[in-house]
Amino acid sequence: MKLNELSADEQTLFLGLMREIVTADGEYSDEEKAEVSAIEAEMGSAAFVTAMTRAKDEYHSRTTIMEAAKAITRVEAKKVIMDRLIHMASSDGVDDA
Repeated sequence: MKLNELSADEQTLFLGLMREIVTADGEYSDEEKAEVSAIEAEMGSAAFVTAMTRAKDEYHSRTTIMEAAKAITRVEAKKVIMDRLIHMASSDGVDDA
């Protein structure tokens, strides 16, 4: 399964979680920028912008994003989301902190 095969809600959740990962260390590295560009290309620019806008509007806290994550039921969607988030998180190295 690819990101462009996720439902609109699944794409929104993915990008909301991705934002959490990218902003966690307070830096937006070149590696993270490259990953975001690859994700946008895979999803399609219009779908990416729509989902990112929804994520910013809907997820005002980690609590709201975690509640949305519980609503995802498709196993293959959970797998692609988790795999891509792990890849994003490790794109610029893992800090011991």
